[in-house]
Amino acid sequence: FEPAVEEVELLEANPEYAFVRLPDGRETSISLRHLAPCAEQGPVPDQTPFSVSPTPLAPRPEDQPVVPISTPPVTDEPDPLSSDNPEPVNELPPPAPTSRPQRDRRAPAYLRDYVTSL
Repeated sequence: FEPAVEEVELLEANPEYAFVRLPDGRETSISLRHLAPCAEQGPVPDQTPFSVSPTPLAPRPEDQPVVPISTPPVTDEPDPLSSDNPEPVNELPPPAPTSRPQRDRRAPAYLRDYVTSL
């Protein structure tokens, strides 16, 4: 009885081919399409979770002094970016329709021999 799948040792691989060592010691290249997926190496050992050291809590907001936030001064000068003129300053004219050449549509040459009128 010959097994349908043989386990081989992978030596090198590229996106299309693999260079493997067969169980009898021969080395050969085979297409990746002919290879089965790798077998799992058994159960994965339990990993210890990260040890989290306790960090000191951030100071509470009521423990910190309150610093007022200053606002910019209000002036009566008009904003140079906003104006009462509703027209846009740099309006471009609408694009002109482009003149594209039209292709002649006709029946294919191989249909010229057939009569299409009934």
